[in-house]
Amino acid sequence: MIVLSPEIIRSHDLVEEILDGHRDHARGDEQGYRGYRGHVYRVLNFARVLVGGGDRDDKLGVAAAFHDLDVFSTLDYLAPSIRAQDAWLKQTGREAWAPELAVVIAEHHRFRTYRGAHASMVEGFRRADLVDVSQGLVRFGIPREYVSAVRNSFDVETFFTRVIPRMTARHLRRHPLNPLPHTRARRALGHAGHTDINA
Repeated sequence: MIVLSPEIIRSHDLVEEILDGHRDHARGDEQGYRGYRGHVYRVLNFARVLVGGGDRDDKLGVAAAFHDLDVFSTLDYLAPSIRAQDAWLKQTGREAWAPELAVVIAEHHRFRTYRGAHASMVEGFRRADLVDVSQGLVRFGIPREYVSAVRNSFDVETFFTRVIPRMTARHLRRHPLNPLPHTRARRALGHAGHTDINA
């Protein structure tokens, strides 16, 4: 049972650099992108409670910034988001993080507990995303007061109420036999060029 919660991070240099540099992925939807920023910071803060050790904050910040980045273009956004992350990691000299953070993104909508490669980071991030998506109904031991404080600190605006539903509806019209492409982790890793990862 988690008892202590860290101070809320309201700004993170790498997150801000990534979001500022990838604004074009929002395809002009400034309100939706502001909402995405709120979701990014909620997930980052929840993940910090659930994942321990080392360079945790920077890695979690990078993964949070990229994890849903291409949902503004397609519901099949895992591989494009991983590719964007890989390009940024290479550009900034952090290529060594690419395999681990690719799995973090690929598996963040997994339905069951993740026990594969990089399990601590991947499972903590998966749970953090679910805490926010569930509006705090699922907390994985994070104190209710902390969940409420984080959610109240960052407005997701229309990200959950317009961006995601609109893209889901568009995808279902075009691909009714493939309703959940954003849950297909192994496929996403393969399409992003991470065929050697045993997730």
